Amino acid sequence: MEISFEPIEHPSTFEIGIEWTIFLLQVFLCTLSAYLLVFHASMATIVAALIRTRLESRHQSAQLKTLAAELRQLKVELSLISPTGQYAAYIRKEREMNGKRDEFEKEKEMCEGSLPTKMKIDMIGKLVVHGASFILMWITAHLSFACLPTNVFYPISYLFAWPRIPYFSSDTGGCAEDTSRISLFIVIAMFFTTVKNFKSRTALEA
Repeated sequence: MEISFEPIEHPSTFEIGIEWTIFLLQVFLCTLSAYLLVFHASMATIVAALIRTRLESRHQSAQLKTLAAELRQLKVELSLISPTGQYAAYIRKEREMNGKRDEFEKEKEMCEGSLPTKMKIDMIGKLVVHGASFILMWITAHLSFACLPTNVFYPISYLFAWPRIPYFSSDTGGCAEDTSRISLFIVIAMFFTTVKNFKSRTALEA
């Protein structure tokens, strides 16, 4: 009777590298979602500022750009004239520059009038940040940080599995039935919350 052994197939270095890359990418996305959720106010302000800057650049008319270039040129010319030695020429150039500045401000007001209000842009910024945070949170919701006995955080142990609540999801994240799952998102979010509170307390004490 001959006994044959089948060779055990081990994953290649390339496959291991791909798995680690995917895992690190998921951890990064989970960290990003927690950061966006905890620091949503500051991130929404940044996003709103970027949106407003983009809209302003798109709504700038050719006339406004021309006036801005002419105004810069007049400022250069004015800086080359001595206000004491060439007083008359200095006054004429200054009046010309003031008139051009008035034209520039009027054209700028007309361009800004066609933009959405600051409140609308701020609302869009908040929606973008919260939307991105929740999308990333659900994508990485299966990542677990630890599996602990159920009685450790009883009766609120299920809250630490957020965003996958055991009562509403069959995904255990690799944990046994008699253990409680601690999601990676909750751990990272608690860390960022601690950092945020520490910074706020330090700022108040200063």
